[in-house]
Amino acid sequence: MNKSKVIPLVNTSMYVLLFIVFIIVITGAIWTTIIPYDTANQHNIFHPLPTCPNPSPVEFWIGYSGIILTFLSIIFVIITLGVQIHQVGIQRKSIKDVSDSNIKNFEIAQSNYDAHVLKLIEYFLSPEMGCCRQRCWLLRQEAMKEGSRVYAEMSSIFKMQITDDWGSRDEYARLQQTELFKDYAEFTKLIRFFDMMSRYNISEQSAIAIHFYYAWWRSFFKSMTDCFKKTFQNIDSNERHLSFMPDWHDVVERMDLVMHKYNLPIS
Repeated sequence: MNKSKVIPLVNTSMYVLLFIVFIIVITGAIWTTIIPYDTANQHNIFHPLPTCPNPSPVEFWIGYSGIILTFLSIIFVIITLGVQIHQVGIQRKSIKDVSDSNIKNFEIAQSNYDAHVLKLIEYFLSPEMGCCRQRCWLLRQEAMKEGSRVYAEMSSIFKMQITDDWGSRDEYARLQQTELFKDYAEFTKLIRFFDMMSRYNISEQSAIAIHFYYAWWRSFFKSMTDCFKKTFQNIDSNERHLSFMPDWHDVVERMDLVMHKYNLPIS
């Protein structure tokens, strides 16, 4: 009894659902048909377009000429852009060639510069500088043993240089024959060589080539330049004929900068 009552109820519900779906489909069909038609009607979609009058031959050729001129203008712009791009390419190539040439010339100049510095180092090691190196080495050894005496004697000759008081002609001639003056002359020759080297913008290889010799002489140069500075400062400015320090007085500071630049030890 219960099952027979449930089945008709289910069938009725199905029919109601189908009816609702039918109503929705009909409504959608009407909506999609009527609304677009009214919209098209509002925008005169179904009205025939007005016919354009045929142009006269003059109007035709004027319009046709305008099209040709526009086309030619576009071609001209394209050609102009192409020429400009080509010129930019030529300029870039020219700049690159100049840059490559400058780099090559710089490398040649640097190579010649380094070769010149190396020749100076060769000169320092040559027999021509042998006497200078030997005499300064002996003076260095003597200063390490009897520093106060050696520096006092060198100070006396530095004083003659600063005041430009070398005595009479005969006294100066006799002075030049003394061991002290010969030591002074060879010392100034040696330190001026390193002073000259310190003013070159030398490369790492050149710095390495001279590093050992500078490190060897560095302490000697420092003590001798300190001796000269003290002597200079102890002379009254009115008595000084040499009113400025010689270039080699700060050679140690400049050579140290060269060695530090390439991380070369100096002590």
